[in-house]
Amino acid sequence: MGSLAAAALAAFVAACMAAAVGTSVQDTAAAAGVPSCASKLVPCGGYLNTTAAPPASCCGPLKEAAVTETVCMCAILMDKAALQAFGVAPEQGLLLAKRCGVTTDASACAKSSTTVAAGNISAGTAASSASTGNAASTVAKPTASGGATHRLSFSSASSLRRPIAMRPPSPPRPLAFPTLDSLAAFLGSRLPASALASWGTAPGTKTLLNLFLELSQGDCVLLPAAAPAPPPPQQHPVVRAVHVATVRIRNRRGAVLMETHQLLSDGTLRSRGARPLSEKMRPGETPEAAAARAVREELGERVRVRILGGAEPRVEERESVSYPGLHARYVLHAVDAEVVEGVPEEGEFETEEAGEHEDEVVVEGAGGAITVKRHYWRWVDDDAEEGQRQSAH
Repeated sequence: MGSLAAAALAAFVAACMAAAVGTSVQDTAAAAGVPSCASKLVPCGGYLNTTAAPPASCCGPLKEAAVTETVCMCAILMDKAALQAFGVAPEQGLLLAKRCGVTTDASACAKSSTTVAAGNISAGTAASSASTGNAASTVAKPTASGGATHRLSFSSASSLRRPIAMRPPSPPRPLAFPTLDSLAAFLGSRLPASALASWGTAPGTKTLLNLFLELSQGDCVLLPAAAPAPPPPQQHPVVRAVHVATVRIRNRRGAVLMETHQLLSDGTLRSRGARPLSEKMRPGETPEAAAARAVREELGERVRVRILGGAEPRVEERESVSYPGLHARYVLHAVDAEVVEGVPEEGEFETEEAGEHEDEVVVEGAGGAITVKRHYWRWVDDDAEEGQRQSAH
């Protein structure tokens, strides 16, 4: 078998290796319909671009295939479209074959008693290949009597890329902002000026510095708008995505603890619409860990609750209350808990926030951050809690 055929095989091996993601090359080759003579030469793939002498694990199968699998090797050699798709020069395989001691005999395919029909593609397949870049090759081998042939079909090289091409699109990467000015410039070109002007000035809203600190600490991410086809009627240019642990704390009679208001550092009393204890989750934090932190920071160090477990997260999308004009996606992780000690179990009460200190951050030329100073709570029976939750949405 000629070294040019070995070059084709080496190219085939390289493609197999490039296509293998998370699986062995042999598994990838088998799944794609790669001929056996190619999969045998997997050990040669790492020696295409070197001048070192290939080991016996490469040269042994190469020599054997050159003698015993002429039909298979010729089929690959004659499939020029496949070689081009691999982006591997035949010279690389030529040198590899020589280093293994395979003699040059470029006419071996012509001398073979087989017929290679690399261009034997049906009209339907050809039409498909025009749009996908894939092709199908067929090897026709005469029977012992010289009569009818048995055809061995396999996919061409470009089909090896199909598993990667068919993966679902990756989700958009979070946007990064090294400075407050870079965030301001990004949002200024995407959100209405009137909406941005309301941040930190309209009651209950937060400032640009608040959002910048949230992003820096990993409390939320900004995602660029997806590009579906066709685009929806209302396309949001950017989305603030937040994972939130919502903690349903019950007292001994089964009532749920709800937050009704928050006192902000600018003196605003912000309504919460009767929501359970909630906390933005940090990177790598579990819902249960975020729930325990929320208890410490919002109810106090002396409060003890028993974490019972959580439920599957659900997603809500709406305009952010803290940042008007900015669309928000909340991934809500519900956690159930029950009071052990340290908190009144009837009536209304208030607690001091211990976890927010962003208002102490000073950035020259920027408005200060607005933080929560106090929380206002009351116990709500299940029926009343459900009604209030529905009205809040």
